[in-house]
Amino acid sequence: MYLATSDCAATEAAALKAGGTAIVPTSPMDPWGTMAILADPAGTVTALWQAGTHVGSGRYNEPGAPCWAEVSSPDPAATRAFLSAIFGYGEDAMPGMDYTAETLGGEAVFGVLGGLGRVEQGHGAWMVYFAVDDADAATAKAGELGGTVLEEPQDSPFGRIGAVADPFGAHFMVIDQSRRVGAT
Repeated sequence: MYLATSDCAATEAAALKAGGTAIVPTSPMDPWGTMAILADPAGTVTALWQAGTHVGSGRYNEPGAPCWAEVSSPDPAATRAFLSAIFGYGEDAMPGMDYTAETLGGEAVFGVLGGLGRVEQGHGAWMVYFAVDDADAATAKAGELGGTVLEEPQDSPFGRIGAVADPFGAHFMVIDQSRRVGAT
């Protein structure tokens, strides 16, 4: 997961000032862009991308494209503080769980998740959600193609969501947003 920046070196400097470390310092990937890989004080890894000829995902929030991302953290307060210090995010906490949507200009851009027993023993990790027309069919297809269904699809307030891993073990979520609980 890469977060966009217009100045990778300056964003890396802000991250270091906020207590982060550079795993991979700002590195040109000419002509595509410039990248850096950082760890926050909790050890959660985030990558930066300054576009060159490759601007990143050209599609968003449509079937087959990313539609949401969240980062789990062993210390979500530290992760939120770190990302807010370098990007200026606002926060919108979800009642009843350790989950906060990070916002820019009042719009949610990704979530920070703690707890659930997933990360207490290690570092944090990013999870990308891909929009699909049918979460049940998408998870079944992942299994047919050599992937693993990690969590069968289930209904949520945000849509019908399933978790899969590709044949190499990379985890991602699929979500049919038309199946939001309470959606008409």
